[in-house]
Parts: sequence; structure tokens; C-alpha cells
Amino acid sequence: MIDQMKENARRFREKVGIDLDTTLLIQALMHSSFVNEQSSDSTRKLESNERLEFLGDAVLDLYLAEALYTGHKLDEGEMSKTRALLANEDFLADIARNLGIGDFIMLGKGEAASGGRNRDSILADAFEAVIASLYLDKGFSVVREFLDKLYSSHISEVVRSGIQRDFKTLLQEKSQVGGGPRPQYELVDTFGPPQRRRFRVRVVIGERELGKGEGYSKKAAEQDAAREALETMNSKQEE
Repeated sequence: MIDQMKENARRFREKVGIDLDTTLLIQALMHSSFVNEQSSDSTRKLESNERLEFLGDAVLDLYLAEALYTGHKLDEGEMSKTRALLANEDFLADIARNLGIGDFIMLGKGEAASGGRNRDSILADAFEAVIASLYLDKGFSVVREFLDKLYSSHISEVVRSGIQRDFKTLLQEKSQVGGGPRPQYELVDTFGPPQRRRFRVRVVIGERELGKGEGYSKKAAEQDAAREALETMNSKQEE
């Protein structure tokens, strides 16, 4: 069992390209369902990634706060809202998918059979746990370097396109005036290299497609599609 865990960690390090302590990485990739299913004396001391996930969440918040403060002229409210968008579960799960983390998470049999390797909450938590393990092993400067490669384009895109205005909420409010249908978002395509994967999404209200959007996460693409849909709706009102 331990040898399998070490091999799993080795393959993950090789795929992602980070030099990370094996023991910490094994824990970061270990879901609670896996720990709960183990019963032999040799595995009773295993610890899931929950404590690392807690620490990783704080480390990620610090990284994003620093990046927004030093790299962009935003006020406190804008920084707070932008950081929340960049650290939400959907966003983190997209990054984890691009890294292929789902292939390496150690899950219990039941969780694996029910699609746990692609579940947003599990992927997001594992990604934050990996951040924490890197922080404990190498320190914040290495974490910053690692996250810069994953996040620099995301941060710039969110700030540049004004996603902090939350176009999805605006579109939903506008579309449901008078009891209209809710907007539905559909993934159309994904393209680009793994660590810079882009998503293409369309938004449909009723049976009408009103906008398409692209982004480095599904969340960003949906916001972009909502922005285009709002422009379409506004232009039709002006006609």
C-alpha cells in the first residue's frame, strides 16, 4: 500500500513538474473516504487532506491578495470580490482538472464509483491541499512561483474584463423580469495546452442563444457569455 502511494506521488510530481516532499504530497492527495475505508493496522495512522486543505485555503488567499494589491489598482471592495471569484470552488476545480489532479486523488471505492474524481468539491480541496504541502515544504516564495504560472492569466482576465461586476447575476435579474426563464449555460468547447486551457460557453434563455464567451475557467467563460447576452438584450431594447 505504501509503495503504491509513493508511486502515485511520484507520477503526480512528474506530471505537474514540482519537487515536493513525498509524505506531504501523499497526504494532500488522500481523501477522507480513502482513510475511512482502511482498516489494517498499517494504515490506521493515515491522515486525510482536510487539515492541509484548511491551510492551503489561507495560503491561496494570501497569494491572491498580494497579487491583486501589487499588480492592479483596485479598491478594497474590488479586491475582495475579485479574490472571491478567483478562489471559489468552481474556479479551483477547473485549475485542478487542468493539472490532472483527479487522476491521482486517493478515494474510497464508493466515492470513486460515484464520480468523485471529477467532483468540484473534491478537486478544489485537493488543489488547496497541494498548495499547503508545497508551502510547508518549500515556503511561500516557491508557492508564489507555482501559482503565478497557473493564475497570472486568470487574474489579468478577471480584472480586465470587469467580471467583478458579476454579469451572471445582472443577466439573471434582467431575464427573470416578469417571470421569464433563467439563463442556462452550456460548455461548447475546451482548447489550448493543459496549464492554459480555455473554455468556450454559450448562454441560452428559453430557446434563444444570446451570447458566447471564452475564459481560462468555466466561471470566467460564463461571465463573458453573460456580458455578451446583456449587450444583445440592451441593443434589442434600443431598436
